[in-house]
Amino acid sequence: KMPDHLSPRDFEGGGYKAMERVDTKVLVPAYITVFVDFLGYSATVVVLPYISMEQNATAFEVMCATSGVFYAGQMIGSVLMGYVSDYVGRRPVVLASLLAC
Repeated sequence: KMPDHLSPRDFEGGGYKAMERVDTKVLVPAYITVFVDFLGYSATVVVLPYISMEQNATAFEVMCATSGVFYAGQMIGSVLMGYVSDYVGRRPVVLASLLAC
């Protein structure tokens, strides 16, 4: 069954015209969350040359180690936060995660 706010005309010409009606207020929290997530990663990239000089390692080795730890934390944290958001709700978990950064 087609939702009430859509009509068959919205799908004519191969385009999905209903996407023009998306309220930008809904997307702002998602954009902020992605920005803070990227900011957390990019803040570590700035100090990698100093870490590599201090540890007598190549920049590639330090980058691989840092990326591996970061993405492993993302993988484990997303699973844990998924379970927490099932019980508490998505909004409080996202707000707490952003404030904890």
